[in-house]
Amino acid sequence: MNQLIKTIDLVVPVFLLIVLGYLAGWRGIFDGERATALNRLVIGFALPATLFVGTVAQSRSALVHQLPLFGLLALGLLGLDVVILVLLRYVFRRELHESALLALAATQPMFAFMGIPILTGVLGPAQAGLPIAIAGIVVNVLMVPLAIILMQHPSSITSPHRPRPADGPGAARALAPASRTLVHTRGTGIALAIGSTFKQSIVWAPLLGFILVLVSAPVPKIIGDSLTLLGEASSGVALLFVGITLAQMKKLRLTRRGVGLAVFSLLIQPLVVLAVGHVAGVAATTARAAALTVAFPISPVPLLLAQKYDAEETGELSSALVLSVVLSMVTLTLWLVVTA
Repeated sequence: MNQLIKTIDLVVPVFLLIVLGYLAGWRGIFDGERATALNRLVIGFALPATLFVGTVAQSRSALVHQLPLFGLLALGLLGLDVVILVLLRYVFRRELHESALLALAATQPMFAFMGIPILTGVLGPAQAGLPIAIAGIVVNVLMVPLAIILMQHPSSITSPHRPRPADGPGAARALAPASRTLVHTRGTGIALAIGSTFKQSIVWAPLLGFILVLVSAPVPKIIGDSLTLLGEASSGVALLFVGITLAQMKKLRLTRRGVGLAVFSLLIQPLVVLAVGHVAGVAATTARAAALTVAFPISPVPLLLAQKYDAEETGELSSALVLSVVLSMVTLTLWLVVTA
């Protein structure tokens, strides 16, 4: 009973801030432009500062001991992403862009927005940033660029490089130059996706932290203290942004597949991570940290990609996102109690 009370004390403030953000968005206090500014503050400044400080606070030996955590998160995020992508594409014969979007939605949790307050309460402030930093690298360096590359692939409906049918006697001649440029545009798309990834501070900040720890380069205390102060804004502002985003959702379309996405993200994915950790003999605390990191609601990133590429799955992903946030009030509490 005491554990349940502690868990409720940890979870309720998180969702109260989300509700506050929802009310602010519903009342029009924050419009789309202001919400974007909040997102930039969190993703561009506050959260990278938190992840950097949390990473450089580790010793080199501590990072080496966290290799099982990296392996579990890589399997629970990228591994499941690839498995679902292959199943959707080659077993269920879905379109390429659809397979990429749904696989990313099923496996990319909202750890960047909800992870710090929850994991800090569970693991402590010194350890909370590390699993989020590792998950951020896996997601932002590998999973999101993979989805973008597949959506830009010439065979994808959403690809800006897909050749369009031409009419008239010169159609074949008109399509020939376009077909010859497919390889070039595909390579350009991959390069742009990878290049834009490493320009994001949420990617290079924890990577820089890992490098500094591995080469035993100390960070001056004044810099660490300044970044810690900046990072303190991440949790509250991130949760407000989640609520504002939910308030701006339109064209919701709840489907069985959307329900499946929410259930997979909240229940099956963390269960797989726990099971693999148990079978592999990983320490219980490491398996718990990895399972909780992937137990958050669906990330808004797949929805943003669907909107950017004008994919027809936008309404379905919006509904799945809203449903996963609502259900996570119960599932997060469940996972926190079960893994205690």
